[in-house]
Amino acid sequence: MPDVLTTYPKRGADGLVNGERSRGVLRRWAVAHSRTLEQFYNFFNALLPYVRPIIVALPEPLAEKVFRAIEKPAKQAMFGCHMCGTCILSATGMSCPMNCPKNLRNGPCGGVRDGGMCEVKPEMPCVWLDAWQGSAQMRDASKIKIIQAPLDRRTQDRSTWVALARGDHSKSGLNLVAEPNPQAHPLPPAGALERKIESGVFVVTTEFNPPDTANPDKIKAEATELLELCDSVNVTDGAGANTHIGSFGVCALLAQQGHDPVMQISCRDRNRIAIQGDALAAAALGIKNVLSLTGDGMQQGDQPGAKPVFDLDCTSLLGMLRNMRDEARFDSGRKIVDAPRFYLGATSNPTSVPPAVEVGRLAKKIEAGARFIQTQYVFDMEAFMEFHKRFVGEGLSEHCRYLVGVGPLRTAKSARWMREAVAGVRIPDSYIERMERAVDPRAEGIDYCVETIQRLRELPGIAGVHIMAFRQRDALREVIERSGLLDRNRQALIRHS
Repeated sequence: MPDVLTTYPKRGADGLVNGERSRGVLRRWAVAHSRTLEQFYNFFNALLPYVRPIIVALPEPLAEKVFRAIEKPAKQAMFGCHMCGTCILSATGMSCPMNCPKNLRNGPCGGVRDGGMCEVKPEMPCVWLDAWQGSAQMRDASKIKIIQAPLDRRTQDRSTWVALARGDHSKSGLNLVAEPNPQAHPLPPAGALERKIESGVFVVTTEFNPPDTANPDKIKAEATELLELCDSVNVTDGAGANTHIGSFGVCALLAQQGHDPVMQISCRDRNRIAIQGDALAAAALGIKNVLSLTGDGMQQGDQPGAKPVFDLDCTSLLGMLRNMRDEARFDSGRKIVDAPRFYLGATSNPTSVPPAVEVGRLAKKIEAGARFIQTQYVFDMEAFMEFHKRFVGEGLSEHCRYLVGVGPLRTAKSARWMREAVAGVRIPDSYIERMERAVDPRAEGIDYCVETIQRLRELPGIAGVHIMAFRQRDALREVIERSGLLDRNRQALIRHS
């Protein structure tokens, strides 16, 4: 059996956390014995034709009442079932994805904590790491690669068994057009960032945390300082689940100035209706680049009492945006008069989860429409190299442009804080020890960042770097200059102007 969780010594041989008590015994058993349960499911499906006449003969309300009374307690005890009415256990290693606090249908998210624990509920193992572990044991392990469609909320608390028998069960998998026909609806021209990345230029993007102000001149001034150094800015959308000026509005301001920013869309804050409407409005205002995010958990932010939405996950969001572009239609099927030109991006966290899992979830994002990837901070190059070997070996680098997240830290204290407070960021002891030994920790942080970029430029399949240097414009400039990227950037600007 492939062991996809070998990087987490806190987990036992069955992939579960030793001594973990927050999940029931039966739920732990279900993941560890997913192969046995797969056989049971196959047996149940074989019996379905014989049971169907009985279910169909009953009035639907009565059939729902009878079978729900059996299905609900049995599946809740075994899987922690939430009765979503669209059961996909056979595709998720017998780990129910509805136990994920973010309702991810194509997880895991990028915030997996050390030891494989959940970002939102640190005491709970990540539901989706369990799913990959359980799936690895199953005969039909490839099912976990299916891109699951967003949940149909109308099926909540309904019996999946009755739906299967009546032929009403929602189809598994997101409906994506296989080969879009560019002649069907000509699209606007590509933006500057897409042209640069696709032409093979080693690009530099940076995170832009705009000031919380209603003064557009202040926003433009800060963005311009960054755009003099970088090919594009990635405008954050409620970073850390904190309230900030919206990515949509800031990107519209920058697009009006002739820039080509990356707009973030977080699934945490909007449902699918609002997201599709905002995306089309963004395209009308000249925004071409969209980065799909699941979003940080509410508990991290300054308004933890707010209601999280998570109607979509980042993969299903990518699929919806791709269909808006390639099929000129909304998710409802209604046509769009003039299709938007989206250059779709996604995130990756190459050092927080086992490489097999990260490559697997990245493959789903690429299939859903992602063409460029921006990663979380990479401080652990040894762990990154394990991921990179699999990423290139499985051919993913041929289908997306991978931008690695880097950034200078100021002190060993800030590195410790980030490791402990920011879920999904992995900082090895060797990095912290190096910062502690340094006479000038700030300079040491810049040195490490420059060294990392130089190593990344030598690797195949790496299209650029995404530099995160919050409120450190001088450090950002020094990193870019010392890495030899400032002159490259100016030449790229000349070529694409």
